[in-house]
Amino acid sequence: MKYIILTTLILTSLSIYGQEESAILAPCPDVILPIVEVQINNTASNHDDYGSTAYYTLCTARVINVTNSSGKANFPGGLSVELRNPLSMSNLTFSVTGDPGLASIFAVLPEDGRWFTFYIKGNVTSTIDKTAIIEIATAGATCNDVVLARKALMIPSGSSPIAANLPHVEIEVGSVSTLDDYLTWSPKLCRIRWSPESPPGISFRKSPSATSFVISHASYIESSNRYADNSGPSLNITLQNMAGTNRLRFADDNLSGGHTTTNATLTLSLPDDGSWVYFYTAGNFNNASISDKDAVMEVIDNGTGLLLSREGVMVRIRKNANTLTTAERNRFLEALKKLDLTYNDYIDFVKTHSRDNTGEALSFAGSHAG
Repeated sequence: MKYIILTTLILTSLSIYGQEESAILAPCPDVILPIVEVQINNTASNHDDYGSTAYYTLCTARVINVTNSSGKANFPGGLSVELRNPLSMSNLTFSVTGDPGLASIFAVLPEDGRWFTFYIKGNVTSTIDKTAIIEIATAGATCNDVVLARKALMIPSGSSPIAANLPHVEIEVGSVSTLDDYLTWSPKLCRIRWSPESPPGISFRKSPSATSFVISHASYIESSNRYADNSGPSLNITLQNMAGTNRLRFADDNLSGGHTTTNATLTLSLPDDGSWVYFYTAGNFNNASISDKDAVMEVIDNGTGLLLSREGVMVRIRKNANTLTTAERNRFLEALKKLDLTYNDYIDFVKTHSRDNTGEALSFAGSHAG
């Protein structure tokens, strides 16, 4: 657990140790990594990822990798988790019933992949999108406090910046999980689609495949487009950075090997049958994130010029300690303090790069926390 805590606090980020069904939690090699999907307002689209300080907003979460290749449950009895704000944030109040709310709540996500329902309410409003974050962490008897998902949203002071009657689009960065919504200067494969207006709940008819791009609503009936009911021509959209960010660059799926993304905008045509369109995104060189979800891509309808969706990610790189912001420095120091006071491993971390590693085990925290 100390290693994930160190990485999370220093970089405000996460890493997936593999993407197959055998992936594990790094600090607990005997524990399978749960892949968790989170939705706000019960939709896969981000058009309604907005809350309020006046009322509770319905949210749902579920485990995706529910069974192994033998059909046995990966998490018998369900997955114990804590739903909360990230460290040093207090934007949201959580509830299982809608009232009263708490700073965090404990829950069990069903072992069979059914949705768990909870509610959130904003404590403060913001003028910047994706500045409130739902964090889900393990809360079992062993290997607890490991972050599994972070879903960004906004608590506006007025109405949502995206009208509900506009075309809905779904974006998946790397996968349906938010664990891999962390970019570097190298391109990451993503996909986007014009989503069905009313997608039905999809039951798990087969276990996740290691060769699947993602496991999502569409993954189980992906080739049939059985519930895509949009009519009319394709939806022409532009991907761009949200004003004031400029942390992302884009490319279509024809990007050549050995190259990265360089376009500040990208125009795509989304078929009306609900099929996915693939593209790449990466960090804008020398403009890395300073906090989680501060790299925000927007989807603009080319026909109307209206905003359809926003997706918050993070451009995560190693940084020079001398140039950290005050907030980054404080997270770094807090991580070191917790590493030392809780796990007594600070000296081991410091000596990682100064010792002879021949015949001597390196500190896992020191060698993997960058």
